Amino acid sequence: MQKNYFFASMGALLCSLMLTACADYSFHINERTVYTPPPLFKDYKLADRALHRCVEQTIKDNSITAAEQLNRLNCSSAGIESLEGLERFRHISELNLANNQLTDVEQLRRLSRLEVLILRENQLQSAAPLLSLVHLARADLSDNPDLPCGDARQLANQAEGTVVLPEQCR
Repeated sequence: MQKNYFFASMGALLCSLMLTACADYSFHINERTVYTPPPLFKDYKLADRALHRCVEQTIKDNSITAAEQLNRLNCSSAGIESLEGLERFRHISELNLANNQLTDVEQLRRLSRLEVLILRENQLQSAAPLLSLVHLARADLSDNPDLPCGDARQLANQAEGTVVLPEQCR
């Protein structure tokens, strides 16, 4: 009797270990599917192809199955010109968009959970949309030669942490 209990317990333990180790794979027993991982998140549309590729790769790399799971996004040096559609991922708290061709960051206004934002080496025309980001603790706006200083300085004054301003605003 104790042997049967032992083997049943070991079988259950082995099965749960296999399911945990193979979280990204379907698991079959006797040709019946016991476990199928949730599908990767695809319910988004981004106008900029470079941004779309970056988000798509991040979703694959991190096995993201829901928009809320995308908390960090690094799309530096990706050739991004537009952020249209990025507001779908409103749970992003860290965003790196350094070294792209961005002129407008209006869509970031809707990412209210942003804490870290890197926008250095772009062509920003305004920092006004960033003023509504009340949780912003760190921002890097350096190397944006056309960025007017008024809103950038106001952002630096209201942020709880560090804001690196472009050279013309220092």
